[in-house]
Amino acid sequence: MKKLHQLTLLIAALFFGLPSPAPAKKAGKLSKDPAKAEQKALRKAAGVYDTNANGSLEGDEIAAVKKAFETDKTGPFKSADLNADGLLDDTEVAALHPKVKGVKRAKTKKA
Repeated sequence: MKKLHQLTLLIAALFFGLPSPAPAKKAGKLSKDPAKAEQKALRKAAGVYDTNANGSLEGDEIAAVKKAFETDKTGPFKSADLNADGLLDDTEVAALHPKVKGVKRAKTKKA
C-alpha cells in the first residue's frame, strides 16, 4: 500500500510539475505598436475596395470607399478621416494604400 501511495504522489508530481507548452504566437497577429496595427487594418479594408487589384483606389472604387465610410463612421476607415470632419475627401482617400494580396474584393455592379 505504501508503494502505491508513493507511486501516486510521483505521478501527480510529474503531472503537475511539468510546465505546459505555451501557446505559440502567430506571426503578425499581435502588434506591439497600435498605430501599425491600425494602419494594417486600414490597408486591408481599402484592399477590399480595390476591385482591379492595382494597388490604388480609382473612380468607382473611391466612391465605394466613401459610401462605406458614410454608412459606418466607426468602421475601419475612421482613422482615414485625418481632419475629423466626418467625411473622406479625395486627399484622404488618396492616402490609402490598399493591401491587395490575398484579400477578397468587394463586388461591384456592372452597368
